Amino acid sequence: MEKPTSQWSRSAFRTTCISDTFVNNHCEIFNNSIREYRDLPIIGLLQGLHKSAMKRIQTRRDKMAKSYALNPICPNAMRKVNNKYLVTMTEGGHEIVVDLDARTCACRKFDLTGLPCYHACACIHWKNLKLVDFIHTAYSKDMYLACYQHTVEPITSEQYWEKTGIPGPLPPVFKVQPGRPKKSRNKKNDVPADQTKLTRKNLFVFCSYCKERDHNARTCPAKQMVLFMLRKKNAELVASRIMKQRVSKTKETPEPTKTPDPIPQIEVQGYNQGGVFTSYTQPSRVENAPLGIQPQRFLVRGQYMTTLKQIEAEASARKSALGKRPPWRN
Repeated sequence: MEKPTSQWSRSAFRTTCISDTFVNNHCEIFNNSIREYRDLPIIGLLQGLHKSAMKRIQTRRDKMAKSYALNPICPNAMRKVNNKYLVTMTEGGHEIVVDLDARTCACRKFDLTGLPCYHACACIHWKNLKLVDFIHTAYSKDMYLACYQHTVEPITSEQYWEKTGIPGPLPPVFKVQPGRPKKSRNKKNDVPADQTKLTRKNLFVFCSYCKERDHNARTCPAKQMVLFMLRKKNAELVASRIMKQRVSKTKETPEPTKTPDPIPQIEVQGYNQGGVFTSYTQPSRVENAPLGIQPQRFLVRGQYMTTLKQIEAEASARKSALGKRPPWRN
């Protein structure tokens, strides 16, 4: 077996700890008491634990001191022993050996808890002895008060702490973790599971999609194949839609057609005399004479005009006068 018998069998339990509590209820009580201080910083957590411990010790000590004169045994221990007188032994043919001098019993409840069991109570009652004399001293009020005789001294607040001149420690960098903050503590492996929940051990898992066994809908191969085919079909539909849009755009905007260059219309000027048309060239117009010559001009219809022959004659005359190429041909 994985666990030794000293952790689960009553016959192998040690009798050193005189208590009938074999669960972690004390840890649960402590975790419940510090619930309001659990989310505080370190200093605030320590101050909250200090006040809680100081109040708990003083309250329990005062409560036990008030009931000290009535009975030397703790009330809870006496209540457990008195309840055993309400149970009668049934005839089952079992023989139990009880040693009142050694305070032991074959059922080992007397040995482990320090309180008389059913068999020991029957023997004590048959011998007309006092039941209080057979209860372990760990359940006495003197022992209880000895546990709470040490008090927790109060501490002044931060405003009255001694100034050392040393810079105080900086708090750690706080980083908000994703998700909801965790409130429950980390439980060990030996903590029993919740008895209200059924275990899923040795149970078959069935898929809600294909109704097959040994897998769920999230890892179902049939569902994954269907999703793959749907994604492939959607991709093909999107590709065909894009192709149709491109084809429709090309049909709406046709290619530009080349138009032939227009035939230049030559305007022929002239005059008709006796049925014979005679053409003539319109004389050139010179306004500012940018060529550096002054050709002969004449007034025609309110504008000064000259002819090409007049320009060439004036240019040749200027060339002969300068003895070099005209400046407008450089």
